[in-house]
Amino acid sequence: MQGVVALLDGGWSPTVRLGARGVARALGELEAEIMEVLWRGEAEVSCRDVCGRLPRTLSFNTVATVMNNLAAKGLLARSGRRRSYRYRAAVTRQEFAARLLQAVFRGFIEDFGELATAGFVEAAQAVEQERLRQLAAQLGVDPPDGPREKRDG
Repeated sequence: MQGVVALLDGGWSPTVRLGARGVARALGELEAEIMEVLWRGEAEVSCRDVCGRLPRTLSFNTVATVMNNLAAKGLLARSGRRRSYRYRAAVTRQEFAARLLQAVFRGFIEDFGELATAGFVEAAQAVEQERLRQLAAQLGVDPPDGPREKRDG
């Protein structure tokens, strides 16, 4: 976790891509695909192993370069010798997300103060209300904010 702390506290400044999903919001698309492979798989894998598990076909050199970049960012740990490196995730998906969110929130709060804090609270409440409505619909009960609308059917 140490690498990610340093990386988000000054060594690496991720660009947040609002149109992307999941960790691809902070990593490049291929970086995110590689991290997902490592988070789902065995403890240590070779670059060739990762190439075979990606959702698209890419050259070995492209994948190796990106994996080396992820190691330099502190997201992957590398062992072994050149041409036979083994990689493992240096942080869990949850640790990465938590540190990233802390860095993003801290930056917005430093830049926008109370406006950012109020915006986060409002967004969280909206998301939670929608999740509660979905759960209530699945369970066939009234949502916490009142009865469901009756549909003609």
